Amino acid sequence: MKTREGLNLLAKSHGVQTSYVDMTGRTRHASLEALMAVLRALGAPVSSLRKDGSRSFRRAKRGEISGLKRDFSASPRNDGKWSHYRKDDSVPAIRTPRTCFGAGDRKRSWGLFLPLYALWSERNPGAGDLTDLKNFARWAGGLGAAWVGTLPLLSQFLDKPFDPSPYSPASRLFWSEFWLDLGEIKGLPRGRQVDYRRQMRLKREILEKRAARWLPPAAWLREHPETLEYARFRAAAEQRGAWRRWPDRMRRGDLRAGEISERIARVHLYGQWLAGRQMGDLRRAAAAAGTGLYFDLPLGVHPDGYDAWKEQDLFVEGATVGAPPDPFFSGGQNWGFHPIHPERIRQQGYGYWRRCLAHSMRFASMLRLDHVMGLHRLFWIPKGFPASEGVYVRYHSEEWYAVLAQESRRNRCAVVGEDLGIVPPEVCRAMRRHRLSGMFVVQYEWRPDSRRPFRAPPRRSVACLNTHDMPPFAAFWRKRKRAGGAGAVETARALLRRLAAGPVRDLQVNPEDLWGETRPHNRPGTVGKANWRRKALVSLEQMRSMKEMTRFFKEIKQLRARS
Repeated sequence: MKTREGLNLLAKSHGVQTSYVDMTGRTRHASLEALMAVLRALGAPVSSLRKDGSRSFRRAKRGEISGLKRDFSASPRNDGKWSHYRKDDSVPAIRTPRTCFGAGDRKRSWGLFLPLYALWSERNPGAGDLTDLKNFARWAGGLGAAWVGTLPLLSQFLDKPFDPSPYSPASRLFWSEFWLDLGEIKGLPRGRQVDYRRQMRLKREILEKRAARWLPPAAWLREHPETLEYARFRAAAEQRGAWRRWPDRMRRGDLRAGEISERIARVHLYGQWLAGRQMGDLRRAAAAAGTGLYFDLPLGVHPDGYDAWKEQDLFVEGATVGAPPDPFFSGGQNWGFHPIHPERIRQQGYGYWRRCLAHSMRFASMLRLDHVMGLHRLFWIPKGFPASEGVYVRYHSEEWYAVLAQESRRNRCAVVGEDLGIVPPEVCRAMRRHRLSGMFVVQYEWRPDSRRPFRAPPRRSVACLNTHDMPPFAAFWRKRKRAGGAGAVETARALLRRLAAGPVRDLQVNPEDLWGETRPHNRPGTVGKANWRRKALVSLEQMRSMKEMTRFFKEIKQLRARS
């Protein structure tokens, strides 16, 4: 058997694609070296390039993956609302709901979106906090909005290491202490950009003083046993740096009393206890105002974070996740976090995935899954290779959807999949089958030479003018009209009215587009002081006093209410 043919067979048995079609329609074939590197990262039986130019590998036995056995059937059967997954012939089938919560017909709704760091107020001139978000939700509810959305609020590294990106969390299982309302803070930094380091230092001083007087409730510790381990991990990371440089026993997960600062651990423990209380207050206040919370679940986690340490068997160290080359990023993208092993997550019964979902869904009425295609396949970049030489690795998507549907229904939380860009038809079919809403973004759909500016959005979708990774509408309009942004606000309102009057289920409105903001929140592919720091031009109080904008929201409410 020829080397390439044999390697392709081995790759297929491990769910590794040997080629893919790029955005230009061109078929790109993975190099032998990249295939071997990805297979080695998966634990496949391959070694290395021999002196004679051949490769050393053996073909895996049927059903054998990295020494792991397939314990679920790849193709579940279903009967209406339920799907059945069988671990093996000796275990009864697991019965799961086939569709996510909110799959049936419901009223057309609309909501407001703004990153919480941008949502400042007179009581809090720095980055927004959970009380600001609560007040934002109350105001939105009074206008008739069904929900308020924001970027991920999950655990972050805001000292050493420092990474304010909401899409590189230290954990998807805990909240960031940065968003806590700790009362009036003297010396809070003002200005048009968020100073994460300074604001976190000021909040940390308050947290340390309060934590020293705080006694952890015994019942709460019993209900949240993993929080103590998380707090000790954060303390160890502050004392010893990145966990991969810790002593072997600690690196493997064994943190013992006396080896870390219990004082520091108590600060993080207190922070999570307080976050839980304030998140609960936020959810109840929003519900009382008739609004829900629209949260966002990132695709990955920071490689130095708690999840990567706790779930070392799941995360593949020999590769990172990214995106293949496209017209905007000719060399591809490397997002820097490690992928989850498709077979090891199955062996643990998708427990980590379930916990990530439950953590956010406990408080959200809608949850957006970043890069929903990741339930089907991810672009793996082997260690030492450029992003342009990445390889797609497939996942057992129906099993991921099964857990998603269970948690969605258990927590009564609707699910939105971020399905922008080139998405394979199989992903679209799966989203329809499991009743996930997609996204419809006007800037992606813009057709300047057509009578209609954009096609009719799918009914089951969240429609909006742009996303956090795109220019605000005024900047988009200025570039296309070449007239200094003339008429951008009026055009934005006209487009939103058009969407509101249509059949699309959910409409998302960013207030910044209604006053002509031109600065983006994030420039994909760049790392700098501008990303994830820009505050809104006006405070929450000023926003609420803008009568013209308030009238527009009432108009949107009326358009949405019409049958």
